[in-house]
Amino acid sequence: MKLNNKIVSLSTVLVDPNGSDPYDCCDAFIEYAEFMDGTPLTAQECEDLTEQAQTLVMERVTESTF
Repeated sequence: MKLNNKIVSLSTVLVDPNGSDPYDCCDAFIEYAEFMDGTPLTAQECEDLTEQAQTLVMERVTESTF
C-alpha cells in the first residue's frame, strides 16, 4: 500500500479498535505504521492512511477481536 509515494509495511500497521464493535469499525483507526524503510508514519499520515484503507482497518479489528 502506498502513501505519499512511499510503500507502507503492512506488517507494522497497528489498529486501535477504539471500543468498536467488530462489525461496525467506524471508530477504529491506525495508531502506528512504518514505511518499508523503517520510518514511522506521523500522526497525520496514520490518519490519512486510515481514511484510505478502511478495508485494512476493518480486517485488523476483526483479526484482533476473534
